[in-house]
Amino acid sequence: MLQKIKNATIYDALMFFSILFSGTDVWALNVGVNIRYIQIIYVLVFAIYIFKYVPRVKLRVAYLLWPLLLFVLSGFLSTLFAIDRIQSAKYLIWIFYTVLILIPMFYLYVSRVGVEKLEVILKAVVVTLFIFIIIQLILDMILKIELPFLSSQHFEGITRVAIWFYEPSYLATFMAIFVGYFAYRVFINNKLDLIKYLVLSVLSMMATTSTTGFLAIAFLFVLIALAKVLAVKDVREKLIVLGIALIVLILGITIMALTLKNVFDKFVMRIFSQGISTASGDRMSDYGNQFNAFKSSPIFGVGLDCYGVFMGDSSLVASNISLELLACMGIFGFIAFYLIFAFLFYEVFMSGRKTYYHLSKVLVFSTLFLVVVLQANQNFMRLYLWMMVALSYGAIAYEKRKYIEEKEEIEGAN
Repeated sequence: MLQKIKNATIYDALMFFSILFSGTDVWALNVGVNIRYIQIIYVLVFAIYIFKYVPRVKLRVAYLLWPLLLFVLSGFLSTLFAIDRIQSAKYLIWIFYTVLILIPMFYLYVSRVGVEKLEVILKAVVVTLFIFIIIQLILDMILKIELPFLSSQHFEGITRVAIWFYEPSYLATFMAIFVGYFAYRVFINNKLDLIKYLVLSVLSMMATTSTTGFLAIAFLFVLIALAKVLAVKDVREKLIVLGIALIVLILGITIMALTLKNVFDKFVMRIFSQGISTASGDRMSDYGNQFNAFKSSPIFGVGLDCYGVFMGDSSLVASNISLELLACMGIFGFIAFYLIFAFLFYEVFMSGRKTYYHLSKVLVFSTLFLVVVLQANQNFMRLYLWMMVALSYGAIAYEKRKYIEEKEEIEGAN
């Protein structure tokens, strides 16, 4: 990887920093709305990529984009029928920003440069994040130093790192991208040389001590184990795979319980001792209110970012992206949103073109895993969620182009 980093261009470096800082919630400028500095930087990166890549890029995913356009339309209609049109219009600006700046920016790079180089960047991001997390733990736990540009929390004497994210659960959610990506590469693609990046991703997620993170790791473990069992046809081999999975699970829980007992008791076992609702920070207790907002305006919702207005407290936010979509955008926006991911899944795993794709499948899997993890949190317009959508679009376009070019080359040789 070091040699590939040495050969990196300024365009690769821009992509590295764009991914690394896509979750910088605390580095922002408040001008009536919260503008993250990275969003301003994305405009500049987009302009650079326009001049560099547009002349050589063809839009090969147009048929995947109509759910995205439907989502934009649903945002406009939600604003039109919102209980607070000004509040909703402010949020609508970010949807337009996402579709016109963020998605094209990431798409341009990957569709031209390719998925192999993107994987090198993802590796570098994982290592960098892990280093920052270790530095923050050393500063906080040993040196007792708090830096204003790095965020952390404390719970009963336990340090909960967040680096430049709003809170630890946000960092855990972001790490789901890398845990999902490298878990697929290691266990489904059998790329065992990448296991170190999976380990660093999992350790980084665990360092947040977020219950969301622990549940995400457990869910992914079960998902991968089931995939492995289904991939084996012989009953005896299925039992062996299940046995290995069970042993690994027991060993993992035992090692964590012995080495990180305090964290294990307070952030894992509390799911069983206090119940999942309390363990979630009372996020689940508000689900009823969010559903009531949906029932009050089921077609187009109460308006973008208007759940708090509906509740009489503008600081309130929904705590589950599906309920947030239903409450703010109604059934129309909910369907449009999930159609985006359904189209991605169908294209790489089920369509007649599925043989074109390799790393596109990994990116789409990682994106879908992120969507699942976001069910325990809010904000369906998170930058890194739409970054993953754009990277998936770009990977699909790149691998489709490569497949067609190789096929034409073979046919030409014959």
